[in-house]
Amino acid sequence: MAEDNAAIASVIRQVSAEYGLTADKGYTVADPNLDELFDVYSQPGAAYWVIEQNGEIVGGGGVAPLSCSEPGICELQKMYFLSRARGQGLAKKLALTALEYAREQGFKQCYLETTAFLTEAIRLYERLGFAHIAEPLGCTGPRRLRSENAKTPLSVQRGSRFTAFQAIALNERRPRHSLPAAPEPATRNPAPVHRPLSLCRHLCSDRT
Repeated sequence: MAEDNAAIASVIRQVSAEYGLTADKGYTVADPNLDELFDVYSQPGAAYWVIEQNGEIVGGGGVAPLSCSEPGICELQKMYFLSRARGQGLAKKLALTALEYAREQGFKQCYLETTAFLTEAIRLYERLGFAHIAEPLGCTGPRRLRSENAKTPLSVQRGSRFTAFQAIALNERRPRHSLPAAPEPATRNPAPVHRPLSLCRHLCSDRT
């Protein structure tokens, strides 16, 4: 929902500050559309989900077509969780939800980029079947961000901040566990609930 824009943008900024992922280094907080994610992920083939606990948004993640790439490849994007929401399996559930949505949209492969600082996230992506690659795909962050001493993408330099992952084949690898239907929000139920930020028709039409 559009009213979630400010809350999820705040989550992304808080987590980015926690790990030193500042705008001057080209990270997500430099995205001029960070405060308008509802509009961004309302585009065809895109969707974004937020995680709510006790009435507060504590994380989120999305999927969208990979920019400047061949058709059929999507990108897992903007996966951020506040510290108190970590260690509960929420990131895995959200990632599996996004991958299943991508399959329903007809994507054949999914790609992602992250930073080497986010070691827990990297372990999750590896468990989901993603593999490291030397160079980024499409025209996303690392390809735009250049080092001060060399005109090559940071993602292909040793010690790079960025880590790129091979696009896994969505039609060959299906998650072992699907995300159960989210309960309706209730003041007495502190369990996390998943609700859409964008218009994810196939996945969320029964809850929007």
